[in-house]
Amino acid sequence: MISRKTTLYVANIIIDKFTYEKYNRRTSGGGYYSHIVAQEKLRDFLYESGVDGWSIDKIHIIYSDIDKLKSYILNMETGRFYNLEKYTQFRKMGQNDIKAIIIGLFEHQNELDINLNKLENLLIVDGYIYNNGNLYEVNTDVEEKIELIKIKYKYFNFDQEEQFYK
Repeated sequence: MISRKTTLYVANIIIDKFTYEKYNRRTSGGGYYSHIVAQEKLRDFLYESGVDGWSIDKIHIIYSDIDKLKSYILNMETGRFYNLEKYTQFRKMGQNDIKAIIIGLFEHQNELDINLNKLENLLIVDGYIYNNGNLYEVNTDVEEKIELIKIKYKYFNFDQEEQFYK
């Protein structure tokens, strides 16, 4: 499962790479800077990365507010982005969207001009490895895999089945 720490890092990358500062002049003189989300660029990135269409639409609603955008990305990890009351049921959906964003960051690393060494290290701690466009989970549940292999041995009638069980 992608951790909160990794999700926070991903959210900060999204905010950094898909927002810009805009100077707003006041009619009475002077002005102020505000942060604006690069809406089309972010929407295209999310779409190309394989983020769920419903998620893209919901994020698009709040494109003008950077704090809400970051909050929404962070809430994907828990599932609260999808449903405030039954969020635990939606955690898997959020994990899938975060994984899609992460894969997208790796695929667009050069054009976004980002170094993803820290993200790779965070993913390793979470039990994932990125390789050739895929995010692989390093499965620690060896017993489950052994049972699956045993079933396949029996199904295909391989020789030396006893050797395998030792």
